Amino acid sequence: MKLFLFVMLFVSGMFSDSTQISKIDLDKDFFLLGTLDEYLGRRIREPKDVFVDAYYPHEGFVVRVLDSLFKTEYPDLKCNVEPSGHMNLYSKELAYKVNEYFGIEGEKAEKDSFTGAKLNKDVFKTDKQRYSYLAGVFLRYGTILKDDFKIRFANAGGKVEICKMLFEELKCTGVEFEHLKAIPASNTFSFTPKGKLEVYLLYAVMLRGNLAQRYEEWGSMPFVKQVK
Repeated sequence: MKLFLFVMLFVSGMFSDSTQISKIDLDKDFFLLGTLDEYLGRRIREPKDVFVDAYYPHEGFVVRVLDSLFKTEYPDLKCNVEPSGHMNLYSKELAYKVNEYFGIEGEKAEKDSFTGAKLNKDVFKTDKQRYSYLAGVFLRYGTILKDDFKIRFANAGGKVEICKMLFEELKCTGVEFEHLKAIPASNTFSFTPKGKLEVYLLYAVMLRGNLAQRYEEWGSMPFVKQVK
């Protein structure tokens, strides 16, 4: 709790002028791609796929942020909450758009259903897309301890490859990567961001804090449907 308060005070200090926040040129689509859980690759259910992503009970802040960014453009965006607290985000149009960025390289699980799909590396055309993707990754998987930024997630070899590629393309120095062979395997990036990357990552932290304050409980979120 003390660490969270420290981070939020630190970030709030950077963005004390609200005009600075408005200058963040975020690509929402690539931000969303960064948040996706690609554990063992993405499963694509064609052609009537409505599944955007799944979330653990402690990841409600990710759902809240995505709702704030996409609900107006995708009014069919819904979140189902299971009795366990796990959440699933659904939207036919948004799921279709997300799946277009992935290459179906995995095995066919059943008719019109594929597992192990990976994000195509050639979809990144601009630095804004690169920064936005890493901001999405950091929103869900990032932590800050003093000046040490970490991104940690399990398995998801495709996401590891994309992050390595983006750090290199953005000429980020001092990025350390650790792969721990276990069940599940753990992947950790450690670095001290500078320039635009730092601004984008701290903006993601700001979004997380603002939305956590806006929604005090699931009942205040009209797009949520409880699953009995």
